[in-house]
Amino acid sequence: MQNTLITNKLRWVYITGLFIILLLPLATLPPWFYPPDWGKTLVFRSVLAILSTLLIYQLLWRKVSLKEKFIFLKQSKIAITLVALYGVFLLATLFSVDPYFSFWASPARGGGFITFCFYLVFTFMAFIIFEKKDWTKAWLISLGAGMIVCLIAIIQFYHIFNTIIAQVDIRPSSTIGNPIFLGIYLLLLFFPTLALALKEKNWRIKIWYTVPLLLFTYTILISGSRSAYAGLLVGLMYFLFFYSKKYISLKLIILAILAALGIFLYFVNTNAGFAQILKQNRTIDTVVSRLSFKAVLGEERYAAWKVEWRALQDRPILGYGPENLSVGFDKYFDPKGLSDPWWDRAHNIFLDTASNAGILGVLAYICLFVALFWQIRTIIKKDIEENYYPMTVALPATLIAYLVANFFSFDSFPTYLLFFLIIGYVLHVSYQQEKMEVVGGVPAVPNFLFKSKKFIMGAVLVLLVIFLWQYNWVPFHINKQLYTADILADYSKCDAAFSTFEGLTKQSSYLDAYVRTDYVKNMTENCLQIDPAKELAYATRGIALLKEAVVVQPLYVRYWLFLGSFSTIAANGQSNPATKASLLKEAVAYFDKAESMAPKHYEIFIERAKMDAVAQDYGQMKLDAQKCIDAKPYHECYWMKALSELYVKDEISAQQDIDMANKTGFEESLGSLYQLNDVYVKTNQFDKLVGVYEKLIYRNPNVADYHSSLAFAYYQLHQYQKARQEAMLFLQLMPSAKDEVDQFLKLLPR
Repeated sequence: MQNTLITNKLRWVYITGLFIILLLPLATLPPWFYPPDWGKTLVFRSVLAILSTLLIYQLLWRKVSLKEKFIFLKQSKIAITLVALYGVFLLATLFSVDPYFSFWASPARGGGFITFCFYLVFTFMAFIIFEKKDWTKAWLISLGAGMIVCLIAIIQFYHIFNTIIAQVDIRPSSTIGNPIFLGIYLLLLFFPTLALALKEKNWRIKIWYTVPLLLFTYTILISGSRSAYAGLLVGLMYFLFFYSKKYISLKLIILAILAALGIFLYFVNTNAGFAQILKQNRTIDTVVSRLSFKAVLGEERYAAWKVEWRALQDRPILGYGPENLSVGFDKYFDPKGLSDPWWDRAHNIFLDTASNAGILGVLAYICLFVALFWQIRTIIKKDIEENYYPMTVALPATLIAYLVANFFSFDSFPTYLLFFLIIGYVLHVSYQQEKMEVVGGVPAVPNFLFKSKKFIMGAVLVLLVIFLWQYNWVPFHINKQLYTADILADYSKCDAAFSTFEGLTKQSSYLDAYVRTDYVKNMTENCLQIDPAKELAYATRGIALLKEAVVVQPLYVRYWLFLGSFSTIAANGQSNPATKASLLKEAVAYFDKAESMAPKHYEIFIERAKMDAVAQDYGQMKLDAQKCIDAKPYHECYWMKALSELYVKDEISAQQDIDMANKTGFEESLGSLYQLNDVYVKTNQFDKLVGVYEKLIYRNPNVADYHSSLAFAYYQLHQYQKARQEAMLFLQLMPSAKDEVDQFLKLLPR
């Protein structure tokens, strides 16, 4: 029985919607599509929600018959394992350590269970809607999108059209947002394109297919993604060995190429002169620099895997819930071998899946691949006329390459999109082979649903409007405004940026915590550097924002850490002893909370040491700095220990720790100069204070307060002429302070 959806008048709407989705990897227009996956997933969800509503309407009004495909899906091992995977993820979300964040996540990754559900909808929608000719078009559209992605990556790599397309220093990311994801995305396109080229008999079209193959290969190389390199190599080995049993010579050539590759890798890693010659070419240099055995073995992800493995032992069955890997990772964080202390992905698909959904999730994920390989094997056996050959060899090669690459990485929207497209395609081919064996029947929607169709459709439409508005458009618009505010802050237009941020804090969405985090980030990383005098005001506002954020996402360690830091800053700016003591007490509570959630995070000890300095408990400051050193011999740990010793004028010990800080990568910054300023003010060392302010003025000669403080330091050292000069410079920058300057000048002897 033919599927009546083929002749349905609205079929073009479904086809158009799905083709738009396949082009989404190209979407990269700021401020709407930033972070890279965020805007894409919202458009993806919106289009599929609309198409799903239309399909529900047509099913309820019996305008389409899908009974044959529904029966097939009930019998399909792939569909069963796919639904089982989603069932496990649903359970993991419901029992997550933070269910709200598991459902919605944040723009940073564009993930969350709700988005993950739409990949399942996409697979089944593609299977239901696409017929054989549509699948050909789908592959061609995906292939065309991949070619454009490659061209943009090459433009980035060679710095062409600098004023139009954002450039990169080393590795391009194109519209995908990350060079690793770029490599894996193209990897998923490579083998289907190779199959189309081999199957095509028209030599002109065959040549046309060769162009994207070359583009994909070249772009994978310049992406510098070692995981994509490994996936491509293993996938090619599989494809070439199983493509045809006839060509023994081809297999011998493959072995020769592998042997040559092994020799090449050996020379690159053992012969410095050979490696230096290769560096003369930028493309070869990009590849060779990623082939170092030392670099591969020194990857931080191996240390991260150890941490995540320990974390999983706490919640082995259903994990921590989608998007909550950081909760377990922070708890068992070990700084050895890790320069970045904050991880939200393990960079290994199995560990990431285990964190998201535990052992059950990993088993379901493996079963899905087993079902896919088994079904493809069945297709090959039945495909006597070779209708889908060599695609049936390309598909397992793609899946193998994908698994190999993701053993060292994780998924993004573009890679998920192609992976679930492949699942839909395997379902389609299986259905084409088995549909004559499926018992047809009268197109049917259960009678009780049919009788209530108007009520059901009304409810679905209400849900659609709410979903599109509140959970797609509003977050989409909020994130767009966030990006605009970020740009304003980057260009030192902090008042305009904060005005935008304040407006966003009055809006309600599942991005509430993310908005406040971004607001605080701009305060500390951008605007405080421009106007240090506003530190107290920023800290006070930051405390209020973070208290709101921590209600939404209480297991996010950095919220508690930031709360402690801002409370310390606020306490330092207080003249009232009672208020200061209260703020310090709050800071202690926040740091205690952070430390209970992340016992070995050295940043917590650094911030505690800063709090001890404000409390003038220099003995405790030294102890907290030592705890930091014990956790990790980090340069800022030694610096804080040196400051604690400078406060008590232990110059010898302080110099030893400063030397250790310098050896471990310490660089003098604006913040460190402020810290020295605080030390020398409290210890009345005005001769050393002069040196601090001279450095501050060198960094920014237009900050009036620097000149007034330097003038006062010169006055204390009886260097009256220099004090007078600095006072006049202060007056030039602050004409409104003429009276204060005149009074100060009267104090200076002639």
